[in-house]
Parts: sequence; structure tokens; C-alpha cells
Amino acid sequence: MDEKLVSVIIPAYNIEDYIGRCLDSIISQTYKNLEIIVVDDGSRDYTGEILDNYAKKDRRIKVIHKENGGLSDARNKGIEIATGEYIGFVDSDDYIASDMFETLFNLAKNHHSNLAMVSFDEVNENDHIINPKQYTNQIQTLDCVHSIKELLIDDKIQNYVWNKLYHRDLFETIRFPEGKSFEDISIMIEVFEKANGIVYFDSPKYHYLKRSTSIVNAHSHKTVEDHVEVLTKRYQYLEGKYPEIEFYNAYSFFSMMLFFYKNTLVFDFEDLFQKFEEQYPLLIHLYETYKNDILNLLDPYRMIILSCMLWDRKRSASILKQLEQEKLNKLNS
Repeated sequence: MDEKLVSVIIPAYNIEDYIGRCLDSIISQTYKNLEIIVVDDGSRDYTGEILDNYAKKDRRIKVIHKENGGLSDARNKGIEIATGEYIGFVDSDDYIASDMFETLFNLAKNHHSNLAMVSFDEVNENDHIINPKQYTNQIQTLDCVHSIKELLIDDKIQNYVWNKLYHRDLFETIRFPEGKSFEDISIMIEVFEKANGIVYFDSPKYHYLKRSTSIVNAHSHKTVEDHVEVLTKRYQYLEGKYPEIEFYNAYSFFSMMLFFYKNTLVFDFEDLFQKFEEQYPLLIHLYETYKNDILNLLDPYRMIILSCMLWDRKRSASILKQLEQEKLNKLNS
């Protein structure tokens, strides 16, 4: 088999309890021609020492130690030194199926695509699958517009950077925005637009660990503010650009703004609630324009948030806080 070199980029920061399992799943891949780039982003625990020990055991592993600059900066450093014809990403607390990169490479090769992706499942810290899904184990090919449509629906195809394989040309001019959260959302539309099409295999080859600490960190004031900023920019960028998927752009913005609304109340971000209030007339306009289509796509969780928003935007805080606690309890069970 003509195995092109695949560069796998793993940003790592204070992840001593999980990095071993992550690396074990990568070095045991059935696809052997890997360049494994681990960027230690200024870890203060034993992460750096663990990485150096792994590098001594496997010559494919390159460890970069740097001052802390954040997830985007670590990924960008990995891209800069990557020499593979293809690039993949794995987060350091996640792990992958033994044949993930072989599957991705064969998808790209057999379907002449420069972007291939597989599905993922979500596991908690007890290795229990949460939010189980049904997978078709079918292969689907999509052109640019249809892949962006699926990205906006946010079901089978999502913004995560790590369950995909990219030809390196896709990152020739694209870098992750530094100092911002939700960096995947910031670049994925641009990546999809540059791709010559996407091939997608609906089988969970990537295992995404949902840690309770990660969820708390994801709801800091900065991350919630970054989220609404990137969503607004994406909505404005796509508005009117692809008329055939205009509804899906509106739906994506509307459904994600429901989460923003929920977070402003659950975490008592009064200043961000005021930002939500500024967007509220637009949300109501979108809802009235596409009401039936929006209701057909919203999941039960978002439907509850929508009901709270339409009932009383401010007085719904206690209901939404209880809903968030129930969600967290389910994750830890």
C-alpha cells in the first residue's frame, strides 16, 4: 500500500492522567507511516516528562516544549513543523480506534478527496458512552455546499478538527485564531470551502472524553463570550453567500444562540445577557420566518431552552440552572 506520511498533531497541557492512553492509541495504529507531533504547551505537571519518555521509545514521536500559549498556538506550532502530506489532530485526553488513520487515508485515496472524516462517540471519565448514537457505517461523499449545510445542522458533521484527515494544502494559508476559544468553528467553513469535496464514514473511530472539569472551563465568561462572537461572525459571513442553504445558516445561528442565552443565565453573566438582548430581535425574526423548519430540527434540550426564552427571558434562570445540573449529573453517572 502506498502509505503517504501523515502528521498527527497533539496539543498537550497538564494532562498527565490521560496523555498515556492517547499516545498508546496513536502509536498502535494499523497505519504506521505517522509523524506524531506532541506540543507541550508549558505544562506544570509531569506531562512533559511523560512525553519525553514516549519519544525515547518511538522514533516517530516529536515533542515540542514551549511556553504556554493556548490550544490554537499549540496546534499552529504543530502545523508549522509538520512534514506529512496529510495532517490529522487528536486532543490529548481523547483516544482513537486502532484503524482510524488507515480508514481516513483509504477514504481520501479511494474517493480522491483532500478531506476525509469519521464519526465519534462521547465517553465520560468512567469510559461509559454518553449520549449514544446510531451509526449507519455507510460512506457518503459531499460537495462544498452540501458539506457546509451538514456542518450547520451540526449533527453528523461537526466543527471539531480532530475526527478528520486533511491534505496539507488545506492548511497552507489557514491557522487557528490565537487567544480565542471555539477555534474549530473559526476555521472550519474556510477549510470546507477549500476542499475539493468531503468523504464521510459514519462509524465512530474517535473517542471524545467529556470531563466534568472541561465542561466547567468551557463555561467561563471568556469562552461564552468567544462563542457568541464566532457564531455571529460565521452567520454574517455566510448570510446570502449560498442561497440554497440560507435556512441552515439561520438555523445554526438560532440554535447556538439558545445555548448562549442559557449560559448567560446559568452562570450569571449579566453583561453577556445584555449582548443576548441586543440579538433578541434578530432571533425572533429568524424564528418567525422559519418557525416550522426550526422546530422540526431542534432537539428536546434546545426546545426546553426555547420555551424558556419565549416564556420569560429573565425569570427562566432557575429552570435553566436545574436543567444544567441534571445534565452534569448524567455525565458523571
